[in-house]
Amino acid sequence: MKNRMNKHIIYILSLILFAACKGKQTSAQSDSLLFDTAPVLPKIDTSKKAISKDTAFKPYTVINDFIITDTGYFDFGLGEGTYAVVKKDNKLLDTIDQQYGIQKISNDVYLYLVIDGKSILTNKENEDGMVGNNHYKKSIFANIGDFIILNKGNKISLNNKAEDFGWFANPAIINQKIYYWKVSEAGTNNRVFAAMFDPLILKTTSHYLFNDLIETDDGGYFESPQSYNGQVIFQFKGKRYKFSPDLTLK
Repeated sequence: MKNRMNKHIIYILSLILFAACKGKQTSAQSDSLLFDTAPVLPKIDTSKKAISKDTAFKPYTVINDFIITDTGYFDFGLGEGTYAVVKKDNKLLDTIDQQYGIQKISNDVYLYLVIDGKSILTNKENEDGMVGNNHYKKSIFANIGDFIILNKGNKISLNNKAEDFGWFANPAIINQKIYYWKVSEAGTNNRVFAAMFDPLILKTTSHYLFNDLIETDDGGYFESPQSYNGQVIFQFKGKRYKFSPDLTLK
């Protein structure tokens, strides 16, 4: 009985935390069409309606030989989401965040977010209502992995190649470049930059904006960069920083 009470207390505390911190994968794209015109390439939609637990999953092709072979629910502590298992050219590619999807950078170059499954949520946990999602046959505990650039079949970790690309990066693809928030720790404060990563030459360009304490775990704390009238917009707390595509401040 004591263990069960502790379990419920932990669950209630996690709900409170999650309410305050929406989670990275659900917030990164919420306003992605705010300034969108032609330059932003659409993502490949990997989502379909949830599969009933009594229905066998049927793989389906999304585009360019990307095949979704399975989907499910995942819990990563600060939030939750849905994953998709992806194959390409009949080979297993990765398990990805289904909401972020597969975004096209340029011809045969794509970007997606890896979901790193750790364990399967048990039937007992689902029956207790502690975790899981009744719309999916499979539920897992997972970690949020790296953003991966798939360049003609070769995987490149954006987290490792782009400067200070971390939890608050919230990237956007504009004109075949990846724009993101670069956060460099500076003692008890953080130096925040507008940044651009060129996936072809693996080079980061950045422009210092301000310092911020970032007293949150919300991965969507910084809004995803947007394109508008040939400019790249970084917006934070109502202030817009307007850049040319080469990241010159206007």
